[in-house]
Amino acid sequence: MALEAQGLLIRRAATIYATCADSTVITVTTGTTNGVVSSDAPTKNLDTLGFTVGMRVQITNTSGVDNNTGIFTIGTAAGSGTVIEFFEKVSIVGSGEDLTSSISLVGSSMETIGEIYSFSGPSGAAAVINVSNFQSVAHEKLVGIKDEGQLTFEFTYSTVVADLHQKLNADRIARKKRKFDIVLPDADSGNAIDGSFMFFEGYITAFSLSGAIDDAIKGSITLDITDELHWTPTSR
Repeated sequence: MALEAQGLLIRRAATIYATCADSTVITVTTGTTNGVVSSDAPTKNLDTLGFTVGMRVQITNTSGVDNNTGIFTIGTAAGSGTVIEFFEKVSIVGSGEDLTSSISLVGSSMETIGEIYSFSGPSGAAAVINVSNFQSVAHEKLVGIKDEGQLTFEFTYSTVVADLHQKLNADRIARKKRKFDIVLPDADSGNAIDGSFMFFEGYITAFSLSGAIDDAIKGSITLDITDELHWTPTSR
């Protein structure tokens, strides 16, 4: 099904994150349709640590117990604060298994960048390495490490704080790496956070403004993606 661009969101993570250190006992089970992460440590209620509905949560797990490493979206949080339910499914952890020292959660509240009217990217690519030799009957090639490239977008410049334009320029000046996502307008539920999305980190490397008589001031931003791009479809 084709998608129209109207309704697309490009967002930057707020500067304050919710974190759950790897010293916390975390077990993972599966709900009826969604993944659930629960904290077994009574003093580590996840809501009091700042985890809220709609956050993108990056789970890092090096224990080898399960493969719940990636980006997840909080759908609901239980009143006790010890349970997070995700839109995405997670892998079940076997009975009696826990991730006591090898899992961490970082939750990011995403803020929409305002007044955007066009974008291009991410422009991922990889180098092609020629490994041909004198005995080759055709070119022999390897593919290099992937480079997720850049995201560029244009906007009508705004000084409203909530539109983030001045904050993004401040990020460029400070050479500050930030987390971003692009949310496509294909949510099954009508809820934007249930749409398919790309999540990544990057630096603002260019910020420019332009203007003319009888026209609005326009802006352009270039964002260099610094690591892996996480793509999550809406059918999850």
